[in-house]
Amino acid sequence: IFYQGEELSRLLLQAVGPSSLPEGVDRVDDDGGLKAFVERLSASLRRALPGEDFELESIELRWTHQDNPRGDRPHVDGVYLTARLALKGPGTVVYEITRGALTVRPSPAGAMVVITNSDREMLTKVPGTVHSAPAGRFADRVILLVRYRSRRLGLLDSFSDAALTKRVERREDWVIEQLKKRAKTPAPEDLSA
Repeated sequence: IFYQGEELSRLLLQAVGPSSLPEGVDRVDDDGGLKAFVERLSASLRRALPGEDFELESIELRWTHQDNPRGDRPHVDGVYLTARLALKGPGTVVYEITRGALTVRPSPAGAMVVITNSDREMLTKVPGTVHSAPAGRFADRVILLVRYRSRRLGLLDSFSDAALTKRVERREDWVIEQLKKRAKTPAPEDLSA
């Protein structure tokens, strides 16, 4: 699920409200609107995924300054779902696998990507989203991660399922192999001259 442009702006505005409040009116939440944003995001995800039982696990802000971001190797995360919002700098790169073909979808700054993780794959059979941080060194990159866990798994998690772990590893390795092949393929010649 990608939220970007007007759709993301609308979600953010609904969550945090107008940027300036009338004189004498204080914010009810002391977190700058983060709580309201996460509540509206969670409600939006529940509407998009009816019948799936998940709850907020954690919220993390990752800031990469003058460095390579963590997670730049294609992988599938644990837990159930993760919403990844690129606040500054490039967003998450998603690798879509459709009928044996690979599509690389980098998300721009300001875009949100909601990815399926291995716990959701175990429960729903929806393949976990292979993704990575963008390659390269960035002056500043800020990502907000909102993670959700399944209420149905309890103490078990997807990494206790050996067959699922192997499937996920094979998918990750396949994406990496396809990316290596693309890097070796010469660019087509410009025949327009």
